Amino acid sequence: MAEGEADLALDDLHPLALQGRMRPLLEAGFHDLAVWEASNYLAERIRDLAGGSASGGPGRPPAMAAIAHLFDPINGRSGRPRLAFNRYATENEIGEHRGTVEIIRGVVRGTRNPLSHTRQRRWSRVEALERLAIVSAMHREIDQAAGA
Repeated sequence: MAEGEADLALDDLHPLALQGRMRPLLEAGFHDLAVWEASNYLAERIRDLAGGSASGGPGRPPAMAAIAHLFDPINGRSGRPRLAFNRYATENEIGEHRGTVEIIRGVVRGTRNPLSHTRQRRWSRVEALERLAIVSAMHREIDQAAGA
């Protein structure tokens, strides 16, 4: 490994990316299921942050509605989001925020329940770790935005 590079270890990931059954599933070789659980927990966290207000009533909103409620600009393109990943003041900051939101949407949309969806191949441990690193990074972004 070249100077300045680092190995990413499982323990370096955000604790919420490995909460509950995720670590045991990964260690038992159920890589797809571990990633699915982690992405579901990310969606659940966002739904909890959005509360019932995103769906207009009690309970938790669907994940995509919660993402839009928290991170999309209020009052169209001219408004600020309820929760921003930066100051959201310059074009660069707005673009960075939008990109982060698209990554979150991609994680939630792109991970399917491996028990009910047939795939051509299963993820290796390395591929699962790569996906868990993305989930971990999004948890850290939310921590910073929420002041956690």
